[in-house]
Amino acid sequence: MKIKVKPKEGLKIVMPDLNRELPAEGAVVESSTYWHRRLAEGDVVLIEEVKEQPLESAKAGKGKSEGGLK
Repeated sequence: MKIKVKPKEGLKIVMPDLNRELPAEGAVVESSTYWHRRLAEGDVVLIEEVKEQPLESAKAGKGKSEGGLK
């Protein structure tokens, strides 16, 4: 699961997986114990939980000619 977080105003938070600063407007990050600790300590603010799009059904293209081998 991914979440979108932004740093609490006035704080600089490092994104450990990218080794760079979390942008003031926030970023989508992989939900982990690191980010849950930052949330619990009030270092970052949760903007939203990012809902991942399910893969399209394999049946979606069934029955249509897609120019494959004949």
